[in-house]
Amino acid sequence: MTDALAESLARDAVTLHEDLRAGDWQPSAAEQLLAEGIARTQWNHHSLRAALRDLSADMRAGRLLDVIDPAVRVAEAIGTPAVDAAL
Repeated sequence: MTDALAESLARDAVTLHEDLRAGDWQPSAAEQLLAEGIARTQWNHHSLRAALRDLSADMRAGRLLDVIDPAVRVAEAIGTPAVDAAL
């Protein structure tokens, strides 16, 4: 299941990035803050879980969280090829 989840995470991240580049999606101000905060952290399940704790309703409402939330479970399996490729 972890490999399938990692592959799904990678696909969802690519889709969101493509939508951003095409102008079909723009992060809200809250999502932008979340993304900037996560970008500056170490990508492991502890830091991702901490970043997702106590999110505002604005942060929870956007598409970005749909991609980042599964990343916590994927990050718990760091070291497997599919996970390493997704993250």
